[in-house]
Amino acid sequence: MLKHTGSGKNWTGSTTCSKTDYVCFEFNESYSECIHKSQVQKWTVGKPASP
Repeated sequence: MLKHTGSGKNWTGSTTCSKTDYVCFEFNESYSECIHKSQVQKWTVGKPASP
């Protein structure tokens, strides 16, 4: 998994994932990670990060 540690509302880096069908998913204000789009519905906490 590609991790975007330190993302969230103060993150200024990329929110795109290099793997096909993966999205940058924001679990909380300080952590997000690239997860497969089929996994998004399994998480009740967090949201896909806006590119």
